[in-house]
Amino acid sequence: MDIQAPYYRQVALLMQVLPYVAVEREFALKGGTAINLFIRDFPRLSVDIDLAWVPLESRAIALPHIRDALARIAANLQQQAGMSAVLQANRSDEMRVIVTTDSAQIKIEVSPVARGTLYPPQEREVVGR
Repeated sequence: MDIQAPYYRQVALLMQVLPYVAVEREFALKGGTAINLFIRDFPRLSVDIDLAWVPLESRAIALPHIRDALARIAANLQQQAGMSAVLQANRSDEMRVIVTTDSAQIKIEVSPVARGTLYPPQEREVVGR
């Protein structure tokens, strides 16, 4: 893979960011990027971090907890050299952090609607490339 390709740079940034996300144990990685990195090595055109809020809490209780956890992630990422992490706050139910470096940008997103998981979350190794 061409290391100058935008996709490669996004995946590299995602791999830098994931340990900071993993600190927040109430989140589970979900979606296409999760499948691509941890289940099957499929081609992807976009890279983002989609998260599920694991606790089954009411919306009124969950949203402030989610926002607080995202704020902690953004604050920790913001301290990393060459990295910017901004918690989006355009709407009260917007649950997104935009992470940017000189060479890539990714989003960390949590659905304000879907909470909980069908199966217990699992820790996995990244699939080989």
